[in-house]
Amino acid sequence: MLSDAKLRALKPTDKIQTVSDGRGLCFIITPQGGRGWRMRYRFGGKPKMISLGTYPEVGLAKAREKLEELRKLIASGIDPSAKRHADKTRKEDTFDALFDEFYSIRKQEWNEAHAVRNLRRYEIHAKEFIGQMSVADINAPKILEILKRIQLAGTLETAHRVKGVLAGVFDYAIALGKIQINPCGGLTKSIVRPPEKHYPAPIKPEDIGRLTAMSWDYSGTPIVRAALRMAPYVFCRPGELRHMRWSEIDGNIWQRTISKINTDLSTPLPLQVLEILKDLYPISGHGVYVFPNARTANGSRPMCEGAVLAAYRRIGITGDELVGHSWRATARTICDEELKFSPDVIEHAIGHKVIDPMGRAYNRTTHLNERFRLAQEWADWLDNARNQDQAPHS
Repeated sequence: MLSDAKLRALKPTDKIQTVSDGRGLCFIITPQGGRGWRMRYRFGGKPKMISLGTYPEVGLAKAREKLEELRKLIASGIDPSAKRHADKTRKEDTFDALFDEFYSIRKQEWNEAHAVRNLRRYEIHAKEFIGQMSVADINAPKILEILKRIQLAGTLETAHRVKGVLAGVFDYAIALGKIQINPCGGLTKSIVRPPEKHYPAPIKPEDIGRLTAMSWDYSGTPIVRAALRMAPYVFCRPGELRHMRWSEIDGNIWQRTISKINTDLSTPLPLQVLEILKDLYPISGHGVYVFPNARTANGSRPMCEGAVLAAYRRIGITGDELVGHSWRATARTICDEELKFSPDVIEHAIGHKVIDPMGRAYNRTTHLNERFRLAQEWADWLDNARNQDQAPHS
């Protein structure tokens, strides 16, 4: 039988030493000085060994206690090694564990604010109910229960956002071979859809000309002024504009990933945008973002979320006239009705996921030549509308 004094007296040699304490409990010393406990046992007629921990973290008394626990499992017909593996696998397959893996991958693609919102959505609305469940045990009724709880609180849009986050994790689990069916797949019609948002969108040439002229006359900081001037030309989502990086500008193309639809997109840039970027480069080109936050000297953070809206209000453009998303709807209408571009080209330009007749998403360069023509014709149309507003009126 071993004692603490004997354990302390044992010294490493040039070979692995194994000292028995009886009943299958062994103390191991490696030539490098590593010390730990092993239990030797037989199960199903085969000799096996399992680790009980390292010394001195696991002392003699604790090692003997663990030995007795495992001997009871063996007496009950349970292989300790198989049980440990199953427990580890079960922990790795919890929704929490898979969410952490999924999140660590996707947050590299999402902008910072979007990543934080998705994390908060999971932690607030779902973690308590499914976090410790095996992903294979989570079914559609369980997810629907979570979504209806959110819905009853009156936050319909949040319910759909949470469903999107959970669906992404289940898709990741399918890719890993842990499940075969996404339980979120058929739930869209089982929860109330939030009312559709209708953003104000100017469609009359005189209104568009007036609003763009007001934007061009903005007298604030060069960064915000450039953002106000560029926004109508590129008609992207407000967050995409704020997070535009210099590294994404490849000649006359803006190469980026749209996190909202998990799609890569190549956006042609008209000459007017290239001129704005040229003027802006000496100001922010040393940093990461084209439109950096004024409070970061090295340009490592993007312009704050409310900067463009605040600028609109400062120059007298109201929320009933223009918000961050307005130019998207305006561009879609004018490019269709005035410039006569096809719907597929317009949808690509707007940054929507477009499906071909075979049900596949078009790639980032589809209709690229036509989108170059659309980008330039739209920019020229905007300039003409602005110039008409600024021309002397008789």
